Amino acid sequence: MVSSFLPNADSDLKNLMVSRDAAGRAPMVLVVEDDPDSRFMLKYLLGMWKYRVAEAKDGAEALRLAEQTNPDLILMDVKLPDTDGFVVTK
Repeated sequence: MVSSFLPNADSDLKNLMVSRDAAGRAPMVLVVEDDPDSRFMLKYLLGMWKYRVAEAKDGAEALRLAEQTNPDLILMDVKLPDTDGFVVTK
């Protein structure tokens, strides 16, 4: 159940907030996932924890967004519709 991951009070949410860079920006996470429900859940949780999120549904879009956004972290699905997640990661 998702609710077990959610903070119970405002003080818990403050503990989940991420540190920001010198320009005041939160870290950028690129979520690469072809399943829309999984992609939505990851985006929702990361956004709740104050990360900036970019999302891609396939390998080609992931490569384009990785160049545009320069993410701090990429969460890569292994099985993508157009290619293998390992290939995209290389």
